[in-house]
Parts: sequence; C-alpha cells; structure tokens
Amino acid sequence: MQFEDNELDKALQSGLASLDANQNAQATNVHLEQGVSDERRKFFEDEAFAPLSSSWGDLTRRHIDYVNRYVKTDLDQPHTFQDTFAPNDVGDIDHAQLIVRLEGLARPMWEFGCTFDELKAARDADDTVFLDEFCEFWNQRRDLRPAFSTLLSEVKDEIDQIDWADALRDLLGLAHYSANTAPEPVALCKYSVADVRNEATTGFPITMPTVLDSEPWEHYFPAPKSLQFGRAMALTPCDGDENLKVEFLNSRVTYSHKNIWKIGMIVTPAPTSDISDLRALHLLALQIASGDHTFGT
Repeated sequence: MQFEDNELDKALQSGLASLDANQNAQATNVHLEQGVSDERRKFFEDEAFAPLSSSWGDLTRRHIDYVNRYVKTDLDQPHTFQDTFAPNDVGDIDHAQLIVRLEGLARPMWEFGCTFDELKAARDADDTVFLDEFCEFWNQRRDLRPAFSTLLSEVKDEIDQIDWADALRDLLGLAHYSANTAPEPVALCKYSVADVRNEATTGFPITMPTVLDSEPWEHYFPAPKSLQFGRAMALTPCDGDENLKVEFLNSRVTYSHKNIWKIGMIVTPAPTSDISDLRALHLLALQIASGDHTFGT
C-alpha cells in the first residue's frame, strides 16, 4: 500500500527501519498490502484522526483508531464489505462450500452464566434448546466485525485429531489463543457460503483479508492479490507452499445450535518461533504459490 500523504509515508518508512521485529513486521504488512482499494486507502489518509507526525507510533495509533471506528462496527457493515470501498473480492465460491471458524468462548460463557462442562455436555447431547438459548444471548453481544475463516476442506485432517483445537490454533496463526495460565475454551463454528450470502447486506460478503481489516498484528501476512484468497501464517515454520491454508473474511452469520459444530479446549501455550524466521519462510511459500518471486522484495 502506497500512501500519497508525505507524513504517512515517512511514518511507514520509520516502521520499516525499526529494529524491533514486531514493529518491522507490522510496517512490512502495510508496505506489502495489495488488496486495499484506492477508495479505502484515500479514506484512511483523509479521515480526521488524531494529529499525525512522521512517527511509526502515530501511524499505528491511526490504524487502531480506524479499525475501532470502521471495522469493529455495531451498526453499519465494516468498510471490509462496503461496496463503495471496492472490497477485495474473492470471486465466485460454490454456495455449498462449508466454512469453519474458531471462536473464543470464555466471554460469552461467562456472560451467559454457564460452565464449559455444561456447554460441552449440551453439544454432546445435541441439546438444541440449551444451545439456541446460548446462541441467542451470544448473538446479541456480537458486533459486525469481519470473521477470519477458512474452508472446511483446508483443515479436515486436523479436525479429526484429539488435539484439534491446538492444531487449528497453530495452523491458522491464532497466536492470541495462548493457554499460558489456563486452558482456552473454543468452539469450532461451521456454516456454508450460502449462509453468509443469505444474511449479507452488501454485494461482497466474502473478501480477501487486508492489513486494514484488523489492528496491527505481526502474525498477519498479506498475500499477493493474484492468489485471490489470503494465506494464514502458521505459528510454526512453513515447510512449503503446499502447507499454506486459505483464509478469508466473511460478514456476520447469526449463530444457532447447528453452527456450533465442536467444543473444546486449547491447552498448550502458542508456539514461540522467531517471528522473523516465520515470516521469511511464509514469504518464500507465498512467492512459490503465486509464481511471483518479486513479491516482498
């Protein structure tokens, strides 16, 4: 993504020059991003945020402010999916294709007033009444932010493992789910492309992720736009392009019992591989997958 505003460009250059690996990674994500439309980039540059200097810290604060206002929204569809911002479309997908997403359960369980064992027992017993009551309560508290998801076909082998929750966390790069002090309760939610499109209020309810769709995050890595979908950066070193897993954003689906497929616990801390090594191997895999060996250079 190339800024026209000189101060924003200077701020980005300061991030790219940072010796802090995480800051450098976050700045590199902005620099390499191909999926942000000119309309959206211009809005990001022109919107009246806090005063800006040419520091990376100021650009980071602007980025976070933008996401909080226009991506984690309660009332309107996020910029991610709004037609006027020329969303990063992924093209046609078979409406019968199944989508899966890992959802954290700690907060909705606490607010609903149930334990993990109670919720898991309801899932195991197919107690649709209990599950629908839980989902109705949960839906009332969910906003419209984009959901990072993948296709069931991408992770079908991992889903059958006993440690499926930890395996998916590692494979999909979900470093924020790290059971450092206690296990993390999660649900694997499943729905179809048709479910997303039936509830959509824009023409682009499934998009390729961009750097502006979440706060600065060193575990995000933009993919070349030619790949059509994003590719999740795993938490362990990538062995080759065949190990890259498709990721995309879908607009909100209202959950019911049928969408809560599996309930489990992430019980291990997230792997702590060197972020620079992870990103270097992921970049190489992206170059091979896309056939664009200049990407990222």
